[in-house]
Amino acid sequence: MASSSISLDKHVFLITLRLMIAASSPMRKLLLEKSKVEIFNALEGGSNLTLHCKSKNDDLGFHTLQSGQSYHFEFRPNFIIDNTLFFCSFAWPEDPTLHYFDIYNGKYNDCVYCPWQVHKQNICGPRHQVPNDQTDCFPYDQSLEKF
Repeated sequence: MASSSISLDKHVFLITLRLMIAASSPMRKLLLEKSKVEIFNALEGGSNLTLHCKSKNDDLGFHTLQSGQSYHFEFRPNFIIDNTLFFCSFAWPEDPTLHYFDIYNGKYNDCVYCPWQVHKQNICGPRHQVPNDQTDCFPYDQSLEKF
């Protein structure tokens, strides 16, 4: 019984500490605002992009974007335990292979506005806590486990 009490006390302390830090920093803004993920069709050659995004609890459906168009969704991240995860699949007519990517992962992302550009070879956007005005490009995931 004593060990479960210590474990509970430790969790309460960590959550309280995290909330205190967040309330006294720029993270306070993130706690109050929704995050917005916007996905742009930047496929070379003007191809249409079909995307399908979902989380453990929400299936956002299939969407087809013409060249230059975008699709967005908003949500409130779980900043207490950083477990918010949205993942997407991407496809275009010239390549029948589905391309997968974790479009928002609370373990890496801390953006309020998260713009992503889908290219045929990679996807570019703010991941791994880069400032919102900087982007990196990443290869697509090969895993089908989430879908």
